[in-house]
Amino acid sequence: MTTNLWINNIMKDIPSFIGVYSLDNVKQPECYPSYTIINFSPSRATGTHFITVLFISKLICVYFDPLNLIFIPQEIKQYMVQNSNYIYIIDYPIQNLLSGYCGFFCILVILFAVNQIPIYEGLRIFPKMSLQNDNKCIDVLVKLFKIYYLELKEVIFKI
Repeated sequence: MTTNLWINNIMKDIPSFIGVYSLDNVKQPECYPSYTIINFSPSRATGTHFITVLFISKLICVYFDPLNLIFIPQEIKQYMVQNSNYIYIIDYPIQNLLSGYCGFFCILVILFAVNQIPIYEGLRIFPKMSLQNDNKCIDVLVKLFKIYYLELKEVIFKI
């Protein structure tokens, strides 16, 4: 449903977003907070599943998998350990197994953080694993982008 290039394009104005990367090609955070989306597949393979890693500070990292799969690839585990001291795993599955919206759900979590909405609070509006969450996700994303850009414009106009 989504691709690395598409996500990078719509997230390009989010300064803390460091990009979408394949499992074998992640970028190290240069500052904090930093947010990235990682594809479970290596760079030479077709994409399979997206997850989000949020480096809140040098100490704290948050891992979000919209399906809440029990498997975390070793490369992602190492990446998180190298760049933080404490890893928190969000164990709230909002994506249905029949859904292809993992990329959208990953963007959603980043926009919660960027808009200073507590992630768990934002996720609670989604019933666990409901297929209807796909449509709800798009509606919430539209609102979150509007909040981000309207607040950004207010800052620009004050200068």
